[in-house]
Order: sequence, then structure tokens, then C-alpha cells
Amino acid sequence: KELRDYSVDLSSELFMYGDEGSTSPIATVVVSSTEHSRTCFFDKGTCGVLDSSDVENAQLDEILKGATLVHSDTRHTDAAVALAQEATKRGIQLSIDVER
Repeated sequence: KELRDYSVDLSSELFMYGDEGSTSPIATVVVSSTEHSRTCFFDKGTCGVLDSSDVENAQLDEILKGATLVHSDTRHTDAAVALAQEATKRGIQLSIDVER
């Protein structure tokens, strides 16, 4: 509901992944200006993992329409690679968070 309050379009099937009542992944980032560091806490949720077939079967023309940047945290690596490849074909810039 909160994202819809900010007019974020959640109509893509990629946002409706998992069984009814499942939870999506949540990341919390704690930043320390004194230590010049950040720490990420991640809860994978219960909705499962997206894979490349989920991206390949999605309505990519609609999802990427008007996009100028695709960002991924690579948690769903196969899906992130497939989406990055599609974005590259379309000339859309990429931004990726890479974990150590």
C-alpha cells in the first residue's frame, strides 16, 4: 500500500511473485558516518526467488517503457542477469550493488 501511495506502478507480475500471503525481501541499511561504513541486514522473505525465466516471461516492453536506469542488488542473480541483458539491448543504463 505505501508504494501505491507514492504512485509506484506495481502492476508487473514480477511484483506479484509468490503465494498469497507471502512476504517480499526487505533490506535495511545502517550507515555510520564516523566509521565511514554501511551494514546491510537482509530478510529474504517467503515469496521465493526470481529466476531468468520469470524475466523472460514478463511483459518487458511494458516494464521497461520509459526506463532510463535499471538497478539491481543481485539477490536474484539469474533474474538480475537476464534483466541487465535486456536493458543493455535497449540502451538502458545499469546500476548494480555487488556484495562482498
